[in-house]
Amino acid sequence: MGSLQILDETEFAAAHEAYHQAVLETPEIGLICSRQEWLLPACKHLHRSPRSRITRLEQSWLSLCESPLPSGEILYHALETVWGFSSALIGSSIEGKLELLREARSTLNSRSLLLISGIVQGSDFATEAKKSFGDDLDWFPQNVSSVIADFNEGLDVYLSRRPPSLRKSLKLFSNRANSRGISFQAAQTNEAPAALFQRILNIESRSWKSRDGESIFQTPDYRNFYAELLERCQLSGILRLLFARSDESDVAYCFGAKFGDEYRGFQMSFDEDFRSLALGNGLQWKMMENCFAEGVRRYDFGMYAPYKTNWADEQRLMISGVLR
Repeated sequence: MGSLQILDETEFAAAHEAYHQAVLETPEIGLICSRQEWLLPACKHLHRSPRSRITRLEQSWLSLCESPLPSGEILYHALETVWGFSSALIGSSIEGKLELLREARSTLNSRSLLLISGIVQGSDFATEAKKSFGDDLDWFPQNVSSVIADFNEGLDVYLSRRPPSLRKSLKLFSNRANSRGISFQAAQTNEAPAALFQRILNIESRSWKSRDGESIFQTPDYRNFYAELLERCQLSGILRLLFARSDESDVAYCFGAKFGDEYRGFQMSFDEDFRSLALGNGLQWKMMENCFAEGVRRYDFGMYAPYKTNWADEQRLMISGVLR
């Protein structure tokens, strides 16, 4: 293998093309949540970690940041572990990723722990890592999973697998939306990210989430994270943001990103006054149609929620591991 490179965050960001190509070639991970658009804002706003440790060995990458534990130990973890959707280990070579773990383990002191997250349960990497590290690596289930829709057989076949209640809801939306003059508008590439995010916040303020105090945007750290995520996604061209409008007003949004043949949803919401239209389901379906036309074949709804099971073909279970 080649020589090890150690990068700071500035060097890491500058190497985004090589890094994102390696992400695309990494099996059994959340592609979009392992990109820099997700990782760097998470490290900055959610972990507030002042130090990161990013290493590269040819086309294998290990990106970590550090957080102090109450015990006095230092935990090294992926740049995003709030949800655990991102993988710190990137690359198609299992041996390359294992070598980066060995190097990190040998470098960190005895008061350090290494948390490996965002690994798909039952993956080849999880199996080989356990063989390599034995009892020094403890895998455990994450309290998170992703909900996936499969478009490989086309949207008609996909829709035929959905429950009758969901198909009925989509038909209801189509009929009622026409009578209420609902239209769709994709975010424009020349619209300022701050303006786009403000449109999202305006809709969110009229949703049941805000009414019940459950909107993630009501927490400043998360609001700042998503604002920067949107800006970075727009700059890199992966942003997919769709609005539903009534007359000249925004009444719903669906916010996500596309990379390769995968779409990942981030957030969506709608004006509570339009609930009777089944607006949430209707907007989700419109985003699906748009994404399928762009070549998306895996549509990731993000973190499990009961309503998403109506849309799902697969639930991707994740595991984490502590390496001592």
